[in-house]
Amino acid sequence: GALVIGSTETDPALQVGHRYRVEETIAPNGYILPDVHPAVEFTITDDGTFSNVSTYGTADADNDGKAMSFTDKPISLKLVKYDNGDNVVEQHPFGGVEFTLYSINGTERTFIGKAKTTDDGEITFGAKGESMLPVIGGQEYVLVETPKDVYTPLGELRFKVTFDGKIEITERITGYTLLEGMTELKAENE
Repeated sequence: GALVIGSTETDPALQVGHRYRVEETIAPNGYILPDVHPAVEFTITDDGTFSNVSTYGTADADNDGKAMSFTDKPISLKLVKYDNGDNVVEQHPFGGVEFTLYSINGTERTFIGKAKTTDDGEITFGAKGESMLPVIGGQEYVLVETPKDVYTPLGELRFKVTFDGKIEITERITGYTLLEGMTELKAENE
């Protein structure tokens, strides 16, 4: 999306010579705000452009004084599926395992999508178009593993994606481990 700031002729709220600050406070769906919230401070000139520009975080302003931009980092989460098989010492990534993702609102589930683990046992979650399964901050989800003939699948995992792009497990079940950094889940069958 874009924030359009009109000239002093079209937007009388912006006064010539006054200093203003624009700060992004909510990231678009699938993205997180950096630790330093992007912001731009500027002064309106006589011709309706901005000057004396100061930028913070990932904010940027063009040189002609007519445009500003904010660049947010996409949410990037990962699940890695392992199969221990008969070997309790060595884990092996498990490719080709299908998972289905649903968003949850109260007791209602909405289908988001299905994805199979890569040869490295991975499924990515994040911004739409940048991952295998799209997720947004502030939403709760259920991840369901599709049964396979060779083992019993893990139970349903309920988790929430926080606004800062981390995983918060809301209902613990055996077989899923949240790894350091809270952006990666480990799923393993015994």
